[in-house]
Amino acid sequence: MTAAGAPPIIFVHGTRFSAGQWSPQLAALDEDFRVAAVDLPGHGARSAQPWSLNAATEIIASAVDSLGCEPALVVGHSLGGYASLEFARRCPEQLRGLVLAGASASTRGPWATPYRWVAGLVPRIPANRLARWNDRLLRRLSSRGGGGDHPLWLRLPHPASRLGRGAGPL
Repeated sequence: MTAAGAPPIIFVHGTRFSAGQWSPQLAALDEDFRVAAVDLPGHGARSAQPWSLNAATEIIASAVDSLGCEPALVVGHSLGGYASLEFARRCPEQLRGLVLAGASASTRGPWATPYRWVAGLVPRIPANRLARWNDRLLRRLSSRGGGGDHPLWLRLPHPASRLGRGAGPL
């Protein structure tokens, strides 16, 4: 059963993650909302596909269609926010709302360059190396007071443990 009048919710992961990034949110919302998480090109189950903003936008649009062809709330983190913002620009009729976290405010121009650069690197770097970098970053953030025993850090799934798993691609 879903909440009456609630839009479907699509979750779009960040760089070095996969749809599995959103497993806790999917589990918490699944009984009351129509929810899905997607794998972007170059990530998770789509790791063999080359990254492109066009493909990412099409994947998000297909996920919206798969949940009932009505406008959706799209939640994007980092690279997923970048792709979600472009989806909003290209497909406003499929969008009920947009939540961006740690994402560029522009999908074009010089501010988008770092996102394109990182997205191009991800498929070329082995998953275990990405996991080590991610672990190092989380330890560094934790040592600066950005994590430690904070409940959010305790709930974050390890990205390498979710590669190709989780909710699965749509």
